[in-house]
Amino acid sequence: MVESVRCKATLELGRKLVKELGLDQSVDTLGRWMAHYIAELIQDVGKASAEEKPAKMQACCDAILNLWKHRHMLPDGKRPFEELEPILRTLESLDPEDDTPRYFRSVRAVVDDAEENDETKSWLKLIDGLDYSAKILIRYCLTQAAQNALDKCLEWVSLADAAGADESAEFPLVNVIVEEDSLLKASDLDEKEKKHIEDRIKRLESFGEMAMALVSELHKDVQETRVNRDGMVAQNDDASSRLEDLEFYDLFLRKVRALCADSPKTMNDLVDALQLKKTQLNDWLKLAVDDEKLKKLARPVRYKWITTE
Repeated sequence: MVESVRCKATLELGRKLVKELGLDQSVDTLGRWMAHYIAELIQDVGKASAEEKPAKMQACCDAILNLWKHRHMLPDGKRPFEELEPILRTLESLDPEDDTPRYFRSVRAVVDDAEENDETKSWLKLIDGLDYSAKILIRYCLTQAAQNALDKCLEWVSLADAAGADESAEFPLVNVIVEEDSLLKASDLDEKEKKHIEDRIKRLESFGEMAMALVSELHKDVQETRVNRDGMVAQNDDASSRLEDLEFYDLFLRKVRALCADSPKTMNDLVDALQLKKTQLNDWLKLAVDDEKLKKLARPVRYKWITTE
């Protein structure tokens, strides 16, 4: 009786595979051939006599289960669980109950074997907590992302389970999604489930507090960097301005030396020769006198280049 029920369940799995592969609409030759082959075997079982039926049923079930075993090789768009494949691959590494760190695993293993000081242990413990919290958040997001494909996947799991098909990675991971979804949507939780959720809440709250503290520190760093940068820009601008003034003053000295070395020159003579405004010329002339580069003569006011022996 049990064997008969399982065989019928296997035929249902076969019909689902045939429907998914498509008999006539598929442009994939191999997929269409497999669909026709399974469909013919199922028809043969239905047409078989009582004597032939056990053998034909066995051959049909073997073919269906063999096809199911190789479902990952089916064409794109035809594979069971195809919509969940990227989500399932990611979920496999995001089990919060898995103590293996998701990040820097090899480094963490070396550090764990070493003798750390208390401060290092404290930081590593904090990292483990953050790693766990990140897994919870990502797992929640992936569970939400799987909602659209969940019903279809559950149908495949139900059919394969009833047929006694070999389980693979998809089965426990689909169950994880279902359990997570049920846990989040449950209105009446038992004590174990409540404790589990409360633990997650505490960890996520700590995660949020740590994140906000880091945000505050980063804002402070950015602000200090901006202030320091603005101060440096202002200082650089001042330095550049002084440097430009110094460069122009040196150029002025070279030119005034050529003009005033042989004979003194008046203010008007220098204005005409250098094409400078009187205010700027007057500032540089005073500076040159203070620097003992020029000698100021009176009656009339003239400027003579001081020659050093």
